[in-house]
Parts: sequence; structure tokens; C-alpha cells
Amino acid sequence: LVVTETFGLRKIGTTATQAGVVAPPLITSAFMFVDVSDRLLKNLGVSIVNPNAASADVTITLRRTDGTVLATKVIVIPTRRQFVAFVTEIFPRPAPGDFGSGPQLPAEFRGTLAFTSTQAVSAIALRFRGESFSTMPLIPVTVSNQSFPVIASGVGGAGAVLAPQFAAGGGWATELILTNAGPNTI
Repeated sequence: LVVTETFGLRKIGTTATQAGVVAPPLITSAFMFVDVSDRLLKNLGVSIVNPNAASADVTITLRRTDGTVLATKVIVIPTRRQFVAFVTEIFPRPAPGDFGSGPQLPAEFRGTLAFTSTQAVSAIALRFRGESFSTMPLIPVTVSNQSFPVIASGVGGAGAVLAPQFAAGGGWATELILTNAGPNTI
């Protein structure tokens, strides 16, 4: 069974924007490109789902293009819950006049975002420019050989697929496409 999903956003008086993704595998570490720009309204949205019976501690590390670490944050995702945020929410900028300690995400930033998790999780990313968006490849570093946990009778287990979601207000829709790529009936 091949599972893909299409995210769509339609605002009144504008055209619809959509992007498709393949349901990702369970992973314990991955990285992706980040391009944030206040001037060009660029941001990166990340969705991470924890299908496990235990919480997942996900360490998110933001690196500059030269590989040096700008910031690190640990997000705790409770049992069978999802974390969804923009990079600018994970690593917020200081308020005007706040000269807090430590490095802050600049208004114009390019680099990488890496994460490692104590539990196998599923993740996707969407790259935004204003209201337009596209999928952002997430490169798995460590793919888990663990099958999805059994959540209830007939839900989860070997062959199960988890499709992380991403929504940021009204007008969003998700379409799941299930395709039997094999010769047998499923």
C-alpha cells in the first residue's frame, strides 16, 4: 500500500496552493535545509508525530551554513501526540529592546535544522513563502526498523502508515491517496 497526502490551502478571493508528500517512515534522526526571511516572508513549518506509548524527547538543532550551532531546543512530544510549529516559533526572536542571553534566530537565516529523538517518530516539513508553500525534503539520518506500535485492535502494527498533518488556520484541507501497488487485494 502506498500512501500519499496532499495539503491544500484556499483563501477567499485567491487561488489555492497545494503540495503533496509521501507518508514518511519512522525515524530517530533527520535534517533539512532552512531558509527564513522576514523580508521575503519565508519560513519552515515542521510537523513531528509520536505514535509511541511513551513520550519522545526531540532535540532540535539549528546550524548555520558553516556548520556551527546557532541554537538547540528539546521538545517533549507526549504519547500519541503531534508537535507542529514554524522554525521562527521554535527559535523565537527577542522582543524589541530585549537583549537576552544566547544566540537568536536572525531575521534572514539559511542553514540546517537537525533533530534526534528518543523514540521513533514520523516527520514532514513545509517551506512557506507568504501563503504559498511546498514540501521540503527531510533527509533521514537514522530510519527506525521498528514497526508502528499497535494502538488498538486493527490500528497500527506492521504495515501501518502514519501521515503527519500540518494546518495553520482556516481554509486548509488534506487529501489522503491510498494506492494498491501490488497484485493482491488489500
